Amino acid sequence: MGCVQRGSAPAEQDTLSIKLRGDHSPPPEKTDPVRVPDDAEIETTDEEREGFLIVRAIAARFAPIERITIRDAKSYCAILMDDNNRRPICRLYFNSPTTKNIGLFDAEKVETKVRVEGPADLYKHAAAIEAVVQAYLNG
Repeated sequence: MGCVQRGSAPAEQDTLSIKLRGDHSPPPEKTDPVRVPDDAEIETTDEEREGFLIVRAIAARFAPIERITIRDAKSYCAILMDDNNRRPICRLYFNSPTTKNIGLFDAEKVETKVRVEGPADLYKHAAAIEAVVQAYLNG
C-alpha cells in the first residue's frame, strides 16, 4: 500500500498554493524584521553621546541607568525615560554650527530651551533633570 508524504517545507506549501490557485506569480518575499532608520542623514555626534552620558550620570541618583535612553532625530537628540517618547528628560539641539541649546522638561512635559556652550553645561541644569526623572518615577 502506497504512502503519500505531505510536503512540510514552507517553500513547497507556497508552490502548491500557487498551483492550486492558478496563480503563476512568485510568492511574496519575506521581509526582514530589522528596523531601518527612516532618514539615513541622522548621525549621532560625539557631543550628543557625551550629553547623553552626562544626563544618564545625573539621573543615576534616582533611576537605573538602563532606563535612560537616547533617540536621535534630524533636528534634535532626545534623552528619554524607558525609551518612551512620552517621557522626555531633555533634548539636545547640538546640530547647529553656531548655537547649541538644550530643551529641559518639567513634570507637565513643557519644554524650556536654554542656550549652552556644550555638553558640560548640562551639569548646571542637574536639578531640572533630576526633577523630571523623579516625576516619572513617582507618577
